[in-house]
Amino acid sequence: MGMRSTTQAFQFNVPFDQLFPAATQAVQAVKKATLTRSDPNGRVITFDTPMGMMSWGENIIVGFIPNEEGVVAEITCTTKGMPNLMQDSRNRTLIAQFVTALSNLAQTPAVEVARS
Repeated sequence: MGMRSTTQAFQFNVPFDQLFPAATQAVQAVKKATLTRSDPNGRVITFDTPMGMMSWGENIIVGFIPNEEGVVAEITCTTKGMPNLMQDSRNRTLIAQFVTALSNLAQTPAVEVARS
C-alpha cells in the first residue's frame, strides 16, 4: 500500500507577518484547492483538494514556526481516501506547487530543512 501522508519543511527568510498573508494567497496555485482555515494567531492554514479521477482528494496543513532567520513552514499533505503507490509523489507535487507560489509571493527562496 502507498504512503498516506507526506511532510516537508521549508525555511523562508522573511518575518511571519509578511509570510502568512502570502501563504493564504499561495493556496490558489494548487489546482482546485480550497482554503478551509486561516488562523494567524494559531500560525496555521489548512486547505484541501477534491476527489477526482486521479485522486482521492488531499488535506494540506501548513504550520508556521518563527525562528531567528525568519519562518519555517511545515507542510503535511494527507490523502482523504485509500492511498495508492503514487500518493507520495502526488503529495510532494502539491507541496511543491504551494511552496513555489509562496516563495514567489514572498519574494524569497524556500530552503528545505529537517522537520521539527
